[in-house]
Amino acid sequence: MNWILARYETSQADEGAVRTWVGEMQLAEHGLKRFELLANSQKPLIIEAPWSESSKPILDLLTRRHVEFNQASAVSQARIFAIFDAHRIFEQFVVTQWRHARIAILRMFLALLVVAACFYFFFYRPLQGVIDQVKRNASLNDHSELKSIEYKPKKKNEISALVDPLNEVFATTTRLSKDVSQILEAVKSAPDACIICTLDGGDVIYANEAACKVTLLDEEAILRRKVWELSLGTDEASFSGVKSLALAARDRDTADESVDVKIIRETRTRSGAIRPLEVFVRLVEVYGQGLAIMHARDVTERNELLSKSIYAERRQAVSDLARGVAHELNNGFQGIMGYAEVIEEENRARGVQLNAVERLKTQIASSAQLIQNLLTYSQQSTVSTGTLDVSKFVEGLVLVLNDESGPGVEFQLAVLTPNLLCGINPDGLEVALRNIAENAVEASTQPCTIIVGLDVLNQTQPEATREAVLNVGSYARITVSDTGSGIDSELQTRVFDPFFSTKSLGQGLGLSTAQGFVLQNRGAILLESQKNVGTTVTVLVPLKRSSPRMS
Repeated sequence: MNWILARYETSQADEGAVRTWVGEMQLAEHGLKRFELLANSQKPLIIEAPWSESSKPILDLLTRRHVEFNQASAVSQARIFAIFDAHRIFEQFVVTQWRHARIAILRMFLALLVVAACFYFFFYRPLQGVIDQVKRNASLNDHSELKSIEYKPKKKNEISALVDPLNEVFATTTRLSKDVSQILEAVKSAPDACIICTLDGGDVIYANEAACKVTLLDEEAILRRKVWELSLGTDEASFSGVKSLALAARDRDTADESVDVKIIRETRTRSGAIRPLEVFVRLVEVYGQGLAIMHARDVTERNELLSKSIYAERRQAVSDLARGVAHELNNGFQGIMGYAEVIEEENRARGVQLNAVERLKTQIASSAQLIQNLLTYSQQSTVSTGTLDVSKFVEGLVLVLNDESGPGVEFQLAVLTPNLLCGINPDGLEVALRNIAENAVEASTQPCTIIVGLDVLNQTQPEATREAVLNVGSYARITVSDTGSGIDSELQTRVFDPFFSTKSLGQGLGLSTAQGFVLQNRGAILLESQKNVGTTVTVLVPLKRSSPRMS
Protein backbone atom coordinates (compact mmCIF):
# COMPACT_ATOMS: atom_id res chain seq x y z
CA MET A 1 0.00 0.00 0.00
CA ASN A 2 1.15 3.48 -0.72
CA TRP A 3 -0.58 5.10 2.20
CA ILE A 4 -1.18 4.54 5.90
CA LEU A 5 -4.84 4.83 6.84
CA ALA A 6 -6.28 5.99 10.16
CA ARG A 7 -9.98 5.30 10.17
CA TYR A 8 -12.50 6.78 12.55
CA GLU A 9 -16.07 5.62 12.39
CA THR A 10 -18.86 7.82 13.74
CA SER A 11 -22.58 8.16 13.53
CA GLN A 12 -24.29 10.66 11.30
CA ALA A 13 -25.12 12.86 14.28
CA ASP A 14 -21.47 13.30 15.17
CA GLU A 15 -20.29 14.01 11.64
CA GLY A 16 -20.53 17.73 12.01
CA ALA A 17 -18.53 17.73 15.24
CA VAL A 18 -15.80 15.60 13.67
CA ARG A 19 -15.61 17.85 10.63
CA THR A 20 -15.29 20.84 12.89
CA TRP A 21 -12.53 19.14 14.87
CA VAL A 22 -10.66 18.12 11.75
CA GLY A 23 -10.82 21.62 10.39
CA GLU A 24 -9.35 22.97 13.56
CA MET A 25 -6.49 20.41 13.73
CA GLN A 26 -3.26 20.41 11.82
CA LEU A 27 -3.02 16.70 11.16
CA ALA A 28 0.52 16.66 9.74
CA GLU A 29 1.94 17.84 13.02
CA HIS A 30 0.50 14.82 14.80
CA GLY A 31 1.84 12.23 12.37
CA LEU A 32 -1.43 11.42 10.70
CA LYS A 33 -0.95 11.05 6.98
CA ARG A 34 -4.41 9.97 5.86
CA PHE A 35 -7.68 10.47 7.63
CA GLU A 36 -10.95 8.99 6.51
CA LEU A 37 -14.29 9.76 8.04
CA LEU A 38 -16.83 7.04 7.53
CA ALA A 39 -20.54 7.71 7.79
CA ASN A 40 -22.83 4.86 6.97
CA SER A 41 -20.00 3.14 5.09
CA GLN A 42 -19.44 6.27 3.04
CA LYS A 43 -16.35 8.53 2.98
CA PRO A 44 -17.55 12.10 3.35
CA LEU A 45 -14.05 13.28 4.33
CA ILE A 46 -10.54 12.19 3.21
CA ILE A 47 -7.41 14.05 4.23
CA GLU A 48 -4.00 12.64 3.08
CA ALA A 49 -0.31 13.54 3.01
CA PRO A 50 2.60 11.44 1.57
CA TRP A 51 4.86 9.36 3.76
CA SER A 52 8.59 9.07 3.16
CA GLU A 53 9.38 6.15 0.85
CA SER A 54 11.74 4.47 3.35
CA SER A 55 9.13 4.07 6.06
CA LYS A 56 6.20 2.98 3.94
CA PRO A 57 6.60 -0.84 4.06
CA ILE A 58 7.05 -1.29 7.82
CA LEU A 59 4.55 1.44 8.87
CA ASP A 60 2.07 0.01 6.49
CA LEU A 61 2.30 -3.32 8.31
CA LEU A 62 2.39 -2.04 11.89
CA THR A 63 0.05 0.97 12.05
CA ARG A 64 -3.41 0.44 13.51
CA ARG A 65 -6.18 0.38 10.96
CA HIS A 66 -9.22 1.00 13.15
CA VAL A 67 -9.94 3.20 16.16
CA GLU A 68 -13.44 3.38 17.57
CA PHE A 69 -14.76 6.93 17.68
CA ASN A 70 -18.47 6.57 18.22
CA GLN A 71 -19.26 9.67 20.21
CA ALA A 72 -17.20 12.64 19.18
CA SER A 73 -18.78 14.80 21.79
CA ALA A 74 -17.83 12.38 24.52
CA VAL A 75 -14.21 12.30 23.49
CA SER A 76 -12.17 15.05 24.87
CA GLN A 77 -9.70 17.14 22.94
CA ALA A 78 -6.87 15.49 24.91
CA ARG A 79 -8.01 12.04 23.91
CA ILE A 80 -7.89 12.90 20.25
CA PHE A 81 -4.46 14.45 20.64
CA ALA A 82 -3.32 11.36 22.56
CA ILE A 83 -4.36 9.18 19.70
CA PHE A 84 -2.51 11.36 17.22
CA ASP A 85 0.60 11.51 19.46
CA ALA A 86 0.66 7.72 19.72
CA HIS A 87 0.73 7.51 15.97
CA ARG A 88 3.59 9.97 15.76
CA ILE A 89 5.67 8.21 18.45
CA PHE A 90 5.07 4.87 16.80
CA GLU A 91 6.13 6.31 13.48
CA GLN A 92 9.37 7.65 14.95
CA PHE A 93 10.05 4.35 16.68
CA VAL A 94 9.50 2.34 13.53
CA VAL A 95 11.60 4.70 11.41
CA THR A 96 14.44 4.57 13.92
CA GLN A 97 14.32 0.79 14.14
CA TRP A 98 14.22 0.48 10.39
CA ARG A 99 17.26 2.75 10.11
CA HIS A 100 19.11 0.61 12.65
CA ALA A 101 18.02 -2.54 10.86
CA ARG A 102 19.30 -1.21 7.54
CA ILE A 103 22.64 -0.31 9.10
CA ALA A 104 22.92 -3.77 10.68
CA ILE A 105 22.00 -5.45 7.41
CA LEU A 106 24.55 -3.30 5.57
CA ARG A 107 27.25 -4.17 8.09
CA MET A 108 26.41 -7.85 7.87
CA PHE A 109 26.50 -7.67 4.09
CA LEU A 110 29.89 -5.93 4.16
CA ALA A 111 31.22 -8.53 6.59
CA LEU A 112 30.00 -11.33 4.34
CA LEU A 113 31.54 -9.58 1.35
CA VAL A 114 34.91 -9.29 3.13
CA VAL A 115 34.79 -12.95 4.17
CA ALA A 116 33.86 -14.02 0.65
CA ALA A 117 36.66 -11.92 -0.85
CA CYS A 118 39.19 -13.38 1.57
CA PHE A 119 37.95 -16.89 0.83
CA TYR A 120 38.14 -16.29 -2.92
CA PHE A 121 41.55 -14.64 -3.07
CA PHE A 122 43.33 -16.61 -0.35
CA PHE A 123 41.80 -20.08 -0.69
CA TYR A 124 39.42 -20.69 -3.59
CA ARG A 125 41.44 -19.02 -6.36
CA PRO A 126 44.79 -20.71 -5.49
CA LEU A 127 43.08 -24.05 -4.97
CA GLN A 128 41.20 -23.70 -8.24
CA GLY A 129 44.51 -22.97 -9.99
CA VAL A 130 45.95 -26.14 -8.50
CA ILE A 131 42.93 -28.16 -9.61
CA ASP A 132 43.02 -26.67 -13.14
CA GLN A 133 46.73 -27.49 -13.54
CA VAL A 134 46.15 -31.03 -12.28
CA LYS A 135 43.31 -31.40 -14.81
CA ARG A 136 45.51 -30.11 -17.64
CA ASN A 137 48.30 -32.51 -16.71
CA ALA A 138 45.83 -35.39 -16.47
CA SER A 139 44.51 -34.65 -19.97
CA LEU A 140 47.99 -34.75 -21.56
CA ASN A 141 48.86 -37.90 -23.49
CA ASP A 142 52.56 -37.06 -23.46
CA HIS A 143 53.74 -37.13 -19.84
CA SER A 144 56.98 -35.43 -20.82
CA GLU A 145 55.03 -32.15 -21.15
CA LEU A 146 53.69 -32.04 -17.57
CA LYS A 147 53.84 -28.54 -16.06
CA SER A 148 54.52 -27.79 -12.41
CA ILE A 149 51.97 -25.85 -10.34
CA GLU A 150 52.89 -22.17 -9.92
CA TYR A 151 52.12 -21.53 -6.25
CA LYS A 152 54.68 -19.75 -4.08
CA PRO A 153 53.19 -18.34 -0.85
CA LYS A 154 55.23 -16.29 1.56
CA LYS A 155 54.55 -18.82 4.29
CA LYS A 156 53.85 -22.50 4.22
CA ASN A 157 50.18 -23.36 4.38
CA GLU A 158 47.82 -26.23 3.68
CA ILE A 159 47.79 -25.58 -0.07
CA SER A 160 51.58 -25.52 -0.32
CA ALA A 161 51.64 -28.78 1.64
CA LEU A 162 49.49 -30.23 -1.16
CA VAL A 163 51.28 -28.53 -4.08
CA ASP A 164 54.85 -29.51 -3.18
CA PRO A 165 54.27 -33.31 -3.36
CA LEU A 166 52.27 -32.87 -6.57
CA ASN A 167 55.12 -30.93 -8.19
CA GLU A 168 57.57 -33.63 -7.15
CA VAL A 169 55.31 -36.26 -8.72
CA PHE A 170 54.99 -34.21 -11.92
CA ALA A 171 58.76 -33.67 -12.12
CA THR A 172 59.49 -37.36 -11.54
CA THR A 173 56.88 -38.43 -14.09
CA THR A 174 58.21 -35.95 -16.65
CA ARG A 175 61.77 -37.14 -16.16
CA LEU A 176 60.79 -40.80 -16.40
CA SER A 177 58.65 -40.11 -19.46
CA LYS A 178 61.53 -38.30 -21.19
CA ASP A 179 63.91 -41.12 -20.30
CA VAL A 180 61.47 -43.71 -21.63
CA SER A 181 60.94 -41.64 -24.79
CA GLN A 182 64.68 -41.35 -25.36
CA ILE A 183 65.12 -45.08 -24.79
CA LEU A 184 62.29 -45.93 -27.18
CA GLU A 185 63.65 -43.47 -29.76
CA ALA A 186 67.09 -45.04 -29.51
CA VAL A 187 65.62 -48.53 -29.67
CA LYS A 188 63.44 -47.59 -32.64
CA SER A 189 66.43 -46.46 -34.71
CA ALA A 190 68.72 -49.26 -33.52
CA PRO A 191 70.05 -51.55 -36.28
CA ASP A 192 69.49 -54.62 -34.10
CA ALA A 193 66.05 -56.09 -33.53
CA CYS A 194 64.55 -55.06 -30.18
CA ILE A 195 61.46 -56.48 -28.49
CA ILE A 196 60.04 -55.47 -25.09
CA CYS A 197 57.71 -57.89 -23.33
CA THR A 198 56.13 -58.25 -19.91
CA LEU A 199 58.02 -60.40 -17.47
CA ASP A 200 54.93 -62.14 -16.13
CA GLY A 201 53.05 -63.23 -19.24
CA GLY A 202 55.56 -62.72 -22.05
CA ASP A 203 53.20 -60.34 -23.88
CA VAL A 204 55.01 -58.23 -26.46
CA ILE A 205 54.38 -54.51 -25.91
CA TYR A 206 56.95 -53.01 -28.30
CA ALA A 207 58.88 -54.05 -31.40
CA ASN A 208 61.08 -51.86 -33.58
CA GLU A 209 61.41 -51.95 -37.36
CA ALA A 210 64.44 -54.25 -37.28
CA ALA A 211 62.41 -56.80 -35.28
CA CYS A 212 59.74 -56.75 -37.99
CA LYS A 213 62.38 -57.53 -40.61
CA VAL A 214 63.85 -60.39 -38.58
CA THR A 215 60.50 -62.02 -37.76
CA LEU A 216 58.95 -61.27 -41.19
CA LEU A 217 55.89 -59.86 -39.37
CA ASP A 218 54.42 -56.38 -39.10
CA GLU A 219 54.30 -54.59 -35.76
CA GLU A 220 50.61 -55.34 -35.12
CA ALA A 221 51.14 -59.06 -35.71
CA ILE A 222 54.10 -59.09 -33.31
CA LEU A 223 52.13 -57.29 -30.59
CA ARG A 224 49.41 -59.96 -30.78
CA ARG A 225 51.85 -62.78 -30.00
CA LYS A 226 53.78 -64.11 -27.07
CA VAL A 227 57.50 -63.54 -27.20
CA TRP A 228 58.31 -67.27 -27.43
CA GLU A 229 56.16 -67.54 -30.58
CA LEU A 230 58.60 -65.34 -32.52
CA SER A 231 61.46 -67.87 -32.72
CA LEU A 232 61.85 -71.52 -33.69
CA GLY A 233 61.70 -74.31 -31.14
CA THR A 234 60.78 -72.16 -28.13
CA ASP A 235 57.80 -72.27 -25.80
CA GLU A 236 56.63 -70.84 -22.50
CA ALA A 237 58.89 -73.20 -20.56
CA SER A 238 61.97 -71.95 -22.40
CA PHE A 239 60.94 -68.35 -21.69
CA SER A 240 60.54 -69.21 -18.00
CA GLY A 241 64.04 -70.68 -18.03
CA VAL A 242 65.50 -67.53 -19.56
CA LYS A 243 63.62 -65.41 -17.02
CA SER A 244 65.03 -67.51 -14.18
CA LEU A 245 68.56 -67.09 -15.53
CA ALA A 246 68.11 -63.32 -15.82
CA LEU A 247 66.69 -63.04 -12.31
CA ALA A 248 69.52 -65.13 -10.90
CA ALA A 249 72.09 -62.98 -12.70
CA ARG A 250 70.50 -59.81 -11.32
CA ASP A 251 70.47 -61.24 -7.81
CA ARG A 252 74.17 -62.07 -8.05
CA ASP A 253 75.03 -58.53 -9.09
CA THR A 254 73.11 -56.29 -6.69
CA ALA A 255 75.05 -53.20 -7.72
CA ASP A 256 73.43 -53.17 -11.16
CA GLU A 257 69.81 -54.04 -11.75
CA SER A 258 70.35 -54.42 -15.50
CA VAL A 259 72.35 -57.55 -16.24
CA ASP A 260 72.38 -58.99 -19.75
CA VAL A 261 71.85 -62.69 -20.33
CA LYS A 262 72.91 -64.02 -23.73
CA ILE A 263 70.89 -66.75 -25.43
CA ILE A 264 70.78 -68.17 -28.97
CA ARG A 265 67.54 -68.30 -30.95
CA GLU A 266 66.67 -69.13 -34.56
CA THR A 267 64.23 -67.76 -37.12
CA ARG A 268 63.55 -68.46 -40.78
CA THR A 269 64.31 -66.20 -43.71
CA ARG A 270 61.95 -65.68 -46.64
CA SER A 271 63.78 -68.41 -48.53
CA GLY A 272 63.20 -70.85 -45.67
CA ALA A 273 66.79 -70.90 -44.45
CA ILE A 274 67.43 -70.91 -40.71
CA ARG A 275 68.91 -67.68 -39.36
CA PRO A 276 70.79 -67.77 -36.02
CA LEU A 277 70.18 -64.89 -33.61
CA GLU A 278 72.22 -63.81 -30.63
CA VAL A 279 69.74 -62.43 -28.09
CA PHE A 280 70.64 -60.32 -25.05
CA VAL A 281 67.94 -60.22 -22.35
CA ARG A 282 67.82 -57.39 -19.82
CA LEU A 283 65.31 -57.09 -16.98
CA VAL A 284 64.02 -53.65 -15.99
CA GLU A 285 61.17 -52.30 -13.89
CA VAL A 286 59.04 -49.40 -15.15
CA TYR A 287 56.22 -47.98 -13.03
CA GLY A 288 56.32 -51.07 -10.86
CA GLN A 289 55.96 -53.52 -13.77
CA GLY A 290 58.70 -55.98 -14.65
CA LEU A 291 59.76 -55.90 -18.30
CA ALA A 292 62.23 -57.87 -20.39
CA ILE A 293 64.14 -55.97 -23.10
CA MET A 294 65.51 -58.29 -25.77
CA HIS A 295 68.10 -57.22 -28.33
CA ALA A 296 68.46 -59.75 -31.14
CA ARG A 297 71.45 -59.64 -33.47
CA ASP A 298 71.67 -61.64 -36.68
CA VAL A 299 74.98 -63.49 -36.43
CA THR A 300 74.73 -65.19 -39.82
CA GLU A 301 77.24 -62.83 -41.38
CA ARG A 302 79.52 -63.02 -38.37
CA ASN A 303 79.42 -66.81 -38.46
CA GLU A 304 80.17 -66.73 -42.16
CA LEU A 305 83.12 -64.40 -41.59
CA LEU A 306 84.34 -66.66 -38.82
CA SER A 307 83.93 -69.66 -41.09
CA LYS A 308 85.81 -67.84 -43.84
CA SER A 309 88.58 -66.98 -41.42
CA ILE A 310 88.86 -70.59 -40.27
CA TYR A 311 88.73 -71.77 -43.88
CA ALA A 312 91.43 -69.30 -44.90
CA GLU A 313 93.68 -70.44 -42.06
CA ARG A 314 93.08 -74.09 -42.92
CA ARG A 315 93.63 -73.42 -46.61
CA GLN A 316 96.86 -71.60 -45.86
CA ALA A 317 98.03 -74.53 -43.77
CA VAL A 318 97.16 -76.98 -46.56
CA SER A 319 98.84 -74.69 -49.10
CA ASP A 320 102.02 -74.60 -47.02
CA LEU A 321 101.94 -78.38 -46.72
CA ALA A 322 101.21 -78.84 -50.43
CA ARG A 323 103.99 -76.44 -51.37
CA GLY A 324 106.52 -78.27 -49.21
CA VAL A 325 105.45 -81.69 -50.45
CA ALA A 326 105.41 -80.50 -54.07
CA HIS A 327 108.95 -79.13 -53.84
CA GLU A 328 110.25 -82.33 -52.27
CA LEU A 329 108.46 -84.52 -54.81
CA ASN A 330 109.56 -82.30 -57.65
CA ASN A 331 113.20 -82.65 -56.62
CA GLY A 332 112.80 -86.40 -56.34
CA PHE A 333 111.08 -86.74 -59.71
CA GLN A 334 113.74 -84.64 -61.39
CA GLY A 335 116.36 -87.08 -60.15
CA ILE A 336 114.31 -90.06 -61.32
CA MET A 337 113.79 -88.40 -64.69
CA GLY A 338 117.55 -87.83 -64.99
CA TYR A 339 118.32 -91.49 -64.23
CA ALA A 340 115.67 -92.59 -66.75
CA GLU A 341 117.25 -90.46 -69.45
CA VAL A 342 120.70 -91.92 -68.64
CA ILE A 343 119.34 -95.46 -68.95
CA GLU A 344 117.65 -94.54 -72.21
CA GLU A 345 120.90 -93.09 -73.67
CA GLU A 346 122.92 -96.14 -72.66
CA ASN A 347 120.44 -98.54 -74.23
CA ARG A 348 120.15 -96.41 -77.35
CA ALA A 349 123.97 -96.63 -77.73
CA ARG A 350 123.69 -100.43 -77.58
CA GLY A 351 120.85 -100.40 -80.08
CA VAL A 352 118.30 -101.53 -77.50
CA GLN A 353 114.99 -99.74 -76.94
CA LEU A 354 113.22 -100.35 -73.64
CA ASN A 355 109.45 -99.65 -73.54
CA ALA A 356 109.59 -99.62 -69.77
CA VAL A 357 111.77 -96.53 -69.82
CA GLU A 358 109.25 -94.73 -72.04
CA ARG A 359 106.41 -95.67 -69.73
CA LEU A 360 108.52 -94.52 -66.78
CA LYS A 361 109.11 -91.12 -68.36
CA THR A 362 105.40 -90.79 -69.16
CA GLN A 363 104.47 -91.60 -65.58
CA ILE A 364 107.05 -89.12 -64.28
CA ALA A 365 105.60 -86.39 -66.54
CA SER A 366 102.10 -87.16 -65.26
CA SER A 367 103.30 -86.97 -61.69
CA ALA A 368 105.11 -83.73 -62.48
CA GLN A 369 101.80 -82.27 -63.69
CA LEU A 370 100.23 -83.30 -60.38
CA ILE A 371 103.03 -81.48 -58.59
CA GLN A 372 102.43 -78.44 -60.79
CA ASN A 373 98.76 -78.52 -59.79
CA LEU A 374 99.77 -78.54 -56.14
CA LEU A 375 101.99 -75.52 -56.72
CA THR A 376 99.18 -73.76 -58.55
CA TYR A 377 96.80 -74.43 -55.65
CA SER A 378 99.35 -73.03 -53.20
CA GLN A 379 99.75 -70.00 -55.53
CA GLN A 380 103.48 -70.65 -55.84
CA SER A 381 103.63 -71.60 -59.50
CA THR A 382 105.52 -69.28 -61.81
CA VAL A 383 103.41 -68.15 -64.77
CA SER A 384 103.94 -65.44 -67.31
CA THR A 385 101.16 -62.91 -67.76
CA GLY A 386 100.27 -60.71 -70.68
CA THR A 387 97.28 -58.91 -72.13
CA LEU A 388 94.60 -61.43 -73.07
CA ASP A 389 91.42 -60.70 -75.00
CA VAL A 390 89.16 -62.78 -72.80
CA SER A 391 86.20 -62.38 -75.18
CA LYS A 392 87.98 -64.08 -78.07
CA PHE A 393 89.58 -66.57 -75.69
CA VAL A 394 86.25 -67.76 -74.24
CA GLU A 395 84.63 -67.87 -77.67
CA GLY A 396 87.47 -70.03 -79.02
CA LEU A 397 87.50 -72.27 -75.93
CA VAL A 398 83.77 -73.01 -76.34
CA LEU A 399 84.40 -74.11 -79.94
CA VAL A 400 87.29 -76.36 -78.84
CA LEU A 401 85.23 -77.92 -76.04
CA ASN A 402 82.39 -78.67 -78.46
CA ASP A 403 84.87 -80.36 -80.82
CA GLU A 404 86.42 -82.42 -78.03
CA SER A 405 83.16 -83.38 -76.31
CA GLY A 406 81.44 -86.63 -76.98
CA PRO A 407 77.90 -87.10 -78.24
CA GLY A 408 75.16 -85.70 -75.98
CA VAL A 409 77.30 -82.88 -74.61
CA GLU A 410 76.99 -79.33 -75.95
CA PHE A 411 78.66 -76.13 -74.83
CA GLN A 412 76.59 -73.05 -75.61
CA LEU A 413 77.78 -69.43 -75.44
CA ALA A 414 74.87 -67.44 -74.01
CA VAL A 415 76.33 -63.99 -73.34
CA LEU A 416 79.52 -62.55 -74.76
CA THR A 417 80.75 -59.02 -74.12
CA PRO A 418 83.42 -58.12 -76.70
CA ASN A 419 86.82 -56.55 -76.20
CA LEU A 420 87.42 -57.52 -72.58
CA LEU A 421 91.14 -57.33 -71.84
CA CYS A 422 92.76 -58.96 -68.80
CA GLY A 423 96.33 -59.38 -67.65
CA ILE A 424 96.37 -63.18 -67.21
CA ASN A 425 98.17 -66.27 -68.48
CA PRO A 426 96.00 -67.95 -71.16
CA ASP A 427 97.30 -71.47 -70.43
CA GLY A 428 96.44 -71.23 -66.76
CA LEU A 429 93.00 -69.78 -67.53
CA GLU A 430 92.34 -72.57 -70.02
CA VAL A 431 93.26 -75.25 -67.47
CA ALA A 432 91.01 -73.62 -64.87
CA LEU A 433 88.02 -73.35 -67.22
CA ARG A 434 88.56 -76.89 -68.54
CA ASN A 435 88.51 -78.25 -64.98
CA ILE A 436 85.29 -76.37 -64.26
CA ALA A 437 83.71 -77.54 -67.53
CA GLU A 438 84.74 -81.15 -66.84
CA ASN A 439 83.03 -81.06 -63.44
CA ALA A 440 79.89 -79.56 -65.03
CA VAL A 441 79.70 -82.36 -67.61
CA GLU A 442 80.25 -85.08 -65.00
CA ALA A 443 77.51 -83.61 -62.78
CA SER A 444 74.95 -83.56 -65.64
CA THR A 445 72.86 -86.33 -67.09
CA GLN A 446 73.49 -86.72 -70.80
CA PRO A 447 72.35 -85.35 -73.12
CA CYS A 448 73.17 -82.03 -71.49
CA THR A 449 73.90 -78.43 -72.38
CA ILE A 450 76.54 -76.43 -70.55
CA ILE A 451 75.93 -72.66 -70.68
CA VAL A 452 79.00 -70.40 -70.80
CA GLY A 453 78.65 -66.64 -70.35
CA LEU A 454 80.95 -63.62 -70.30
CA ASP A 455 80.08 -60.10 -69.14
CA VAL A 456 81.40 -57.32 -66.89
CA LEU A 457 80.95 -56.92 -63.14
CA ASN A 458 81.49 -53.42 -61.73
CA GLN A 459 82.32 -53.75 -58.04
CA THR A 460 81.43 -50.46 -56.34
CA GLN A 461 82.51 -51.45 -52.82
CA PRO A 462 84.80 -54.07 -51.31
CA GLU A 463 83.15 -57.44 -50.73
CA ALA A 464 84.50 -60.40 -48.81
CA THR A 465 84.12 -63.80 -50.43
CA ARG A 466 84.95 -67.09 -48.79
CA GLU A 467 88.51 -67.12 -50.14
CA ALA A 468 89.39 -63.47 -50.86
CA VAL A 469 88.24 -59.86 -50.90
CA LEU A 470 86.91 -58.31 -54.10
CA ASN A 471 88.32 -54.81 -54.35
CA VAL A 472 86.55 -51.93 -56.07
CA GLY A 473 86.94 -52.18 -59.83
CA SER A 474 85.76 -53.94 -62.98
CA TYR A 475 85.99 -57.70 -63.47
CA ALA A 476 85.48 -60.06 -66.39
CA ARG A 477 82.77 -62.45 -65.19
CA ILE A 478 82.94 -65.92 -66.75
CA THR A 479 80.09 -68.25 -65.78
CA VAL A 480 79.76 -71.99 -66.41
CA SER A 481 76.27 -73.33 -65.63
CA ASP A 482 74.87 -76.85 -65.75
CA THR A 483 71.48 -78.38 -65.04
CA GLY A 484 72.83 -81.36 -63.15
CA SER A 485 72.03 -82.82 -59.76
CA GLY A 486 73.46 -79.89 -57.81
CA ILE A 487 75.60 -79.99 -54.69
CA ASP A 488 74.40 -80.45 -51.13
CA SER A 489 74.66 -77.30 -49.03
CA GLU A 490 76.96 -78.98 -46.51
CA LEU A 491 79.38 -79.96 -49.32
CA GLN A 492 79.46 -76.60 -51.08
CA THR A 493 82.08 -75.26 -48.67
CA ARG A 494 84.43 -78.18 -49.45
CA VAL A 495 84.40 -78.45 -53.24
CA PHE A 496 87.47 -76.21 -53.55
CA ASP A 497 89.45 -78.14 -50.94
CA PRO A 498 92.43 -80.08 -52.36
CA PHE A 499 91.98 -83.84 -52.70
CA PHE A 500 88.24 -83.57 -52.06
CA SER A 501 86.12 -85.35 -54.64
CA THR A 502 82.75 -87.06 -54.79
CA LYS A 503 84.04 -89.25 -57.65
CA SER A 504 85.65 -92.56 -56.83
CA LEU A 505 88.55 -92.04 -59.28
CA GLY A 506 88.94 -88.27 -58.93
CA GLN A 507 92.10 -86.64 -57.65
CA GLY A 508 90.22 -83.72 -56.09
CA LEU A 509 92.57 -81.10 -57.53
CA GLY A 510 90.54 -79.77 -60.47
CA LEU A 511 88.54 -77.02 -58.74
CA SER A 512 91.23 -76.36 -56.15
CA THR A 513 93.76 -75.80 -58.95
CA ALA A 514 91.33 -73.48 -60.74
CA GLN A 515 90.78 -71.56 -57.54
CA GLY A 516 94.49 -71.24 -56.83
CA PHE A 517 95.14 -69.89 -60.32
CA VAL A 518 92.32 -67.33 -60.12
CA LEU A 519 93.37 -66.14 -56.66
CA GLN A 520 96.95 -65.82 -57.88
CA ASN A 521 95.66 -63.35 -60.49
CA ARG A 522 93.81 -61.22 -57.87
CA GLY A 523 90.45 -62.63 -58.88
CA ALA A 524 87.83 -64.80 -57.22
CA ILE A 525 85.86 -67.95 -57.94
CA LEU A 526 82.30 -68.35 -56.66
CA LEU A 527 79.86 -71.26 -56.59
CA GLU A 528 76.07 -71.28 -56.50
CA SER A 529 74.25 -74.59 -56.43
CA GLN A 530 70.77 -75.87 -55.71
CA LYS A 531 69.95 -79.51 -55.26
CA ASN A 532 68.27 -81.09 -58.33
CA VAL A 533 68.39 -77.73 -60.16
CA GLY A 534 72.00 -77.18 -61.15
CA THR A 535 75.27 -75.42 -60.41
CA THR A 536 76.88 -72.19 -61.59
CA VAL A 537 80.59 -71.51 -61.15
CA THR A 538 81.67 -67.88 -61.62
CA VAL A 539 85.25 -66.84 -62.36
CA LEU A 540 86.10 -63.16 -61.77
CA VAL A 541 89.28 -61.76 -63.33
CA PRO A 542 90.31 -58.06 -63.04
CA LEU A 543 89.94 -56.10 -66.27
CA LYS A 544 92.47 -53.70 -67.64
CA ARG A 545 91.41 -50.04 -67.72
CA SER A 546 91.01 -49.96 -71.47
CA SER A 547 88.15 -52.48 -71.29
CA PRO A 548 84.53 -51.30 -71.52
CA ARG A 549 82.67 -50.77 -68.25
CA MET A 550 79.13 -52.03 -67.99
CA SER A 551 76.94 -53.54 -65.28
